Amino acid sequence: MRIAVCEDMQSHADILIDMIHKWAASRGKRAEAVHYKNAEAFLFHWSKDNLFDLAFLDIEMGSLNGLELAARIRREDQGMLIVFTTGLREYIVRGYEVQAFRYMLKPIKEKDVFKVLDSAVIALQKKKTDTFVIIQETQSKRLFKDEIYYFEMDNHYIIAHTLKGTIRYKEKMSHLEQILGEPHFCKCHRSYLVNLAHVATINREQVEIDNTDILPVSRSRWEALNQCFLGYHHIGRDRM
Repeated sequence: MRIAVCEDMQSHADILIDMIHKWAASRGKRAEAVHYKNAEAFLFHWSKDNLFDLAFLDIEMGSLNGLELAARIRREDQGMLIVFTTGLREYIVRGYEVQAFRYMLKPIKEKDVFKVLDSAVIALQKKKTDTFVIIQETQSKRLFKDEIYYFEMDNHYIIAHTLKGTIRYKEKMSHLEQILGEPHFCKCHRSYLVNLAHVATINREQVEIDNTDILPVSRSRWEALNQCFLGYHHIGRDRM
């Protein structure tokens, strides 16, 4: 687990990181904790090669506080778990705006850190099955699978059509099928891999997506697509 600690007080950061290391040793887990003295330092180093699973954000930091930093994070990453550390309860309600995972009131107690990290492990294991990472030349984007309408092949590139717009990146359709595949995603045509959660209607000629896009259905894919669609919704009923 990669953990960022954004804390302007070095002594507080050292205590928290020591607790994280003790938790990892006691649970037989690997945990890498990186300290940033302010929000600006975190943003400067945060990149596609420096992603974190969880971040402890001190709310009362300099010119850019923890709440503002969390809002910046959420514009690019919906999957990172955010834990706010603060001495003031008044901030708790505002955390819902950025989907805070937990709040920890200072002074932080070791038992509370252990509880948060235990819960984070469970949440991250679930997120691995619910999220998908798109790797571009200059950045990486982590999306929830349910945010994806469909993938479209464009020569040597893939266009991901999502709730947040389109993302074009270099990838092979065959690799996407291996990573995602049935029953959640299914090909309706050699150039399209569709998220069945967003399919409104299908027939032998076309697929209508929730966003009103219409995709073609190839003759060779109709039978498999129909079976995939029925099977997906049968699974959904079984889970209700």
